[in-house]
Amino acid sequence: MHILKGKQIEALKGINLHLNMGEAIGLMGKSGSGKSTLMKCIYRTYLPTSGHIYYYPDNNGRLDIVSADEHAILKIRREDITYCSQFLQVIPRIPAIEVVTSKLTAKGEDADKAVSLTQEYFKRLNLVEELWDAYPSTFSGGEQQRINIAQAIIARPRILLVDEPTASLDPATKDSVIDMILELKAKGTSVVCITHDFYTLNKLSDRVFRMESRDFVSKDQIKLESH
Repeated sequence: MHILKGKQIEALKGINLHLNMGEAIGLMGKSGSGKSTLMKCIYRTYLPTSGHIYYYPDNNGRLDIVSADEHAILKIRREDITYCSQFLQVIPRIPAIEVVTSKLTAKGEDADKAVSLTQEYFKRLNLVEELWDAYPSTFSGGEQQRINIAQAIIARPRILLVDEPTASLDPATKDSVIDMILELKAKGTSVVCITHDFYTLNKLSDRVFRMESRDFVSKDQIKLESH
């Protein structure tokens, strides 16, 4: 950390994880345990100083995300891996419906079909139709989160990395988000989900990993109960 005179902090250690096609895993743990750091390493927003993250594309090759060049990383981000953070980051003055449809048209999807699917998603996520052509910056935090979820899943990535997908959502919309992710999963998408919501973890995850002190302390499936 340059602002702290080169101080080094070990962010992750002892991580050993295999994600299968069509599997959803949950990451749980208190704030600062390394959950988001691990997810950002998979997406290569953060570059690990050691270790390997192997990704197997459709052509049966193997790509080490840690050592791959930037062109390869940009390609898999564009085609295969989507990262959905807790916060919506979009270009100002772009209508919400265009924010989402652009994720499909960028992959060559027909524009009319992209609009139709986006409208379907907005309805399922209980976004008021009068807001579909408004700028996302005018929306509430929960409404922005729904747009974020819609643009993350609409292009049907092979791997979906999602951080707190149901925070700030009412129960009905929360169930809609979970159902939409499960539909992706049923079609072969692999999911890594960070959430403190036990309900979401139980409904969505095949396996749950608890992280403490930036390490895995349990690799068995954890059945969680809300209190």
